[in-house]
Amino acid sequence: EIYLPEGLTYIGSQALAACSNLHKVVFPSTLTSMGGYVLSGTDVTRLECHAVVPPTLGGMLKDLSFNIYIPIGSGEAYKAAAYWGDNSIYEKQF
Repeated sequence: EIYLPEGLTYIGSQALAACSNLHKVVFPSTLTSMGGYVLSGTDVTRLECHAVVPPTLGGMLKDLSFNIYIPIGSGEAYKAAAYWGDNSIYEKQF
């Protein structure tokens, strides 16, 4: 698993791609945008995104759907945001 640091605002395309042993990723609350396929080729089954506003995505996160945990009260925004709603979204207190 990997915890990306608070203060990070952007993740480039395919930044974590092909990290085949990666199962869990935590994005910080400060994240505002990402390139496409950031998690392509990984075994990620759980993603926590602590950002209240869904970061903009330059494409899909990865080729298969997975579970995404987001801050309580952010569900509708994530479900409506491009590419986020393609996954199972759960609200959680962090």
